[in-house]
Amino acid sequence: MSNWFQEQQAEARKSLMEYRAGRISPFLYDSLILEWGKADLLEAQPDIEPFLNSSDADLRCQALHALARFRLQEYWPTAVKFLLYDPDYAARVEGARALGWLQNNTQDRRTLGVLASVVNDPYDDDGVTWDAYRSMRIVAYGEWKALEGPDGQHFDLDRDADWNFINASVDSEQEKLWQEEAQRLLVSYQAGQVAESDYYAMLRKFARARLQESHEVVRGFLLRTTALATFILYLQVPGNWQMAVDLIEHDPDLEMRIKGIEWLGLLMPKTRDQKTLRVLYKYWNSDDLALTQAAVEAIDKVYAGDFGDFLAAMKESQDQTES
Repeated sequence: MSNWFQEQQAEARKSLMEYRAGRISPFLYDSLILEWGKADLLEAQPDIEPFLNSSDADLRCQALHALARFRLQEYWPTAVKFLLYDPDYAARVEGARALGWLQNNTQDRRTLGVLASVVNDPYDDDGVTWDAYRSMRIVAYGEWKALEGPDGQHFDLDRDADWNFINASVDSEQEKLWQEEAQRLLVSYQAGQVAESDYYAMLRKFARARLQESHEVVRGFLLRTTALATFILYLQVPGNWQMAVDLIEHDPDLEMRIKGIEWLGLLMPKTRDQKTLRVLYKYWNSDDLALTQAAVEAIDKVYAGDFGDFLAAMKESQDQTES
């Protein structure tokens, strides 16, 4: 152990004593946990663990990051829970990264199966699937280098990922267990045995299992963003395209309109569907920057080509309609 690292541990140990004595401001907790993790201060484990359940997503992330750095396998289920079911984007990314730390170069089939299920989900967040794929490389090969496309280009998951590796890593037994868990959860919900605080994770589990039996239950949550995503994307209910369009064009909540645009892009990837593109074209130059950005990203998914070509094609189509 180097002198520098010994000094780092000594400083971390000193701050741990200060924390236990109640002399550290809560505003410094996130940097404190980070310090303990970097110093591999295992004795801080019982102090870090309660932060896994913090309502502050930053503290949850720092806690999982530190505990994963300690290579404590007891936190594997926690990392999986963060990745699959946490409502916060950063916590889900941290869940993916923690699985890489915990199972570095182990070729662990169970971990690869969990990560592959996320990478294979066409409706999941691009950033989460990207980190899940990077962790797959870490688990399978101990490969920590940054993901890059050919000739130093930005890494594109569809184009550059090893899909044979991803598909071979899918764990059909795990998928079956998720389905069975979702079915039990549906029964528990119908019996009034699911706490309201667990509704978000429940809906995510219904979505992951594509549980068609949950259709009516999910319908009852339609004012919730996660329920709508489950309904429109994962359960593929009849009329889901029109539901997304109605959100975009009529919902009074800007965030829901943006979600509708995002979901339309996810529903129609690389199809160049003219009806979809006409809807999105209305918003690509909106007065609201967030709507414009969402529309451009959705158009990129649906058109999957040069944006200038798309604009020219839409203008030509408009000219023909007007003439």
